[in-house]
Amino acid sequence: MNKVKRCLSGVLLLVLLFPLVACQKEKSIDADALAKQLVDSLYSETMLEIAPERLSRFYPALQQEEFAYIKIYHSAEAVLADELLILQVKNSNQVQRLLATLNEHYTARAALYSDYAPQESDRIQKRTVKQEGRWLVVVICNNREKAVGIIDNAFKGG
Repeated sequence: MNKVKRCLSGVLLLVLLFPLVACQKEKSIDADALAKQLVDSLYSETMLEIAPERLSRFYPALQQEEFAYIKIYHSAEAVLADELLILQVKNSNQVQRLLATLNEHYTARAALYSDYAPQESDRIQKRTVKQEGRWLVVVICNNREKAVGIIDNAFKGG
């Protein structure tokens, strides 16, 4: 009799928990609004929007086909490292590889800046990287705290 009660309790628990688990879906963000807010709030210099088709030109190890969403902004002045990158991978299994690939990219980029613009190299090394589910946001700016606040708010749905 105890086995039957435990079995029924287990089945009842699964029936009660299934809707909670099944209804959880990935957070969605308004990435275009996030990009606009970050650009408008963080950068006084002109930022250039880079077409998604040019992703591999700026990030050679990345291919456009890997992503469901791509938004890239770079400073119009080549001597400044200001940058905004918002990506959504198609497959959540890609996130860790993407983080490692971008870390290598920014390490190499910081090394390039170290000789002629050491302050920019430092900003690259102190970049803001936020990841939520399949979304990744990278910001290089002067106000990291403000960037984090804006990104966190977007990830919370605000």
